Amino acid sequence: MSDYINGQLKRDEKIVLQASSSKRALIVVWLFFPTLLLLYLAFTVAPPFFALLKKGNATKELLNQAGVTDADFGDQLSAVLNDTLGALKPLFIFGCVMLGLLAFVWLCWVLVMTKRHFGYELALTDSRVIGRAKREEIAVPYEKVKNVMGTRTWLGKLLDYGTITILTSHGSIEFKSISKPEEVKRAIFARIQNFT
Repeated sequence: MSDYINGQLKRDEKIVLQASSSKRALIVVWLFFPTLLLLYLAFTVAPPFFALLKKGNATKELLNQAGVTDADFGDQLSAVLNDTLGALKPLFIFGCVMLGLLAFVWLCWVLVMTKRHFGYELALTDSRVIGRAKREEIAVPYEKVKNVMGTRTWLGKLLDYGTITILTSHGSIEFKSISKPEEVKRAIFARIQNFT
């Protein structure tokens, strides 16, 4: 139980259910762009180097068939590799720049998504909903809760997290990336029915 929730409890108030931001969503945030980076490497940067290795082996075989000795081979292979590397250098530089750009975008995306989707927690007590949405502290008696909505993306359905929106007479409160949103929604509805 978090210190914030403990600090908000009234005397003799008991927690019925507690939920917070899903750790599974964090895994998705951290793994999405690295996967894209690996795919980018696999399909754009790596093939020219495999082609270079293949061309180097083919060149060695051709030179051996032509009767070139091992002493001469190093100089001729070096010339062929320099030509090939010269042709691949712009592609390699472009690949490195794109890789650096993708890594920077990934880092920015992780920071934004972490800030946007984490730092939410809520608890259902026997008399009210208390919680924290970012830095906003929330305490709503069940009598003031008008409706509860739960939404999940396809990824949220797969990893069992979603957004809980509590509609009150004063507006709405949104808790993003909450674990087990359907369970939380049902528990809030059950508590609302007890108080109406």
